[in-house]
Amino acid sequence: MLGAMGDESTKTALGGRLLDVALRDQIARVHADTVLDAGGGASLVKVLTLADFIVGNQLRTIVEIGVYRGRLLLPLGALLTSLADGIAIGIDPYSESAAMQRDAHGRDTDLVAFPATVDWDGLHNHVNAEIVRWGITAHTRLERARSHDVASEFDPGSIDLLHVDGNHDAAAVARDLDDYLPAVRPGGFVVLDDISWRSVLPHYARLATEHELLFALSDLGAPLEAVGGNDFAVFRLRAR
Repeated sequence: MLGAMGDESTKTALGGRLLDVALRDQIARVHADTVLDAGGGASLVKVLTLADFIVGNQLRTIVEIGVYRGRLLLPLGALLTSLADGIAIGIDPYSESAAMQRDAHGRDTDLVAFPATVDWDGLHNHVNAEIVRWGITAHTRLERARSHDVASEFDPGSIDLLHVDGNHDAAAVARDLDDYLPAVRPGGFVVLDDISWRSVLPHYARLATEHELLFALSDLGAPLEAVGGNDFAVFRLRAR
């Protein structure tokens, strides 16, 4: 199910314009400075792959559902700031109740108990402070809200790339897709995270049936980053 990082189909999907070395290093610095814990977060492989994809396809409106510590939002905000174009919008309620996940996900972390261990107000304030510290405020915005509650803010066809990485309960993933797919432009892109999770896999299958699967990658346990790997898929939306 998961493709290799260097195969030709992936290179084609990324587009022709890729990151130069200086920009890649800058994005890596922002990522490395963002804490990884049991709550998860994007790996460096994922960040650089999506950054290449954004540059290669000239994407400028990026929406992420599920920000947590900002290990994807902050580097992508740095990318768009360096390009002096576009906006990365992160949506996260930063609340214990919204973070609880009750489906049988097959994870080692207790996803009902873990949210009670997080200082959500402090975490939200920290990510906002990091946006300021990295000087990316003109091209990065963090909305503290449940994704469902702000879906109407996005006009049909207004999103170039949607990253779905919020609550992973099956019903929550379904609602995020139902709420936000109409806001992705025809020919735009959807990134679905954690496609090996039992609760997410049916939605991966649904998207693969209804839209064009460009590539699916896994760096779980990759040598570049022994912890915090990801498995995710990128789809191009067909006209509805």
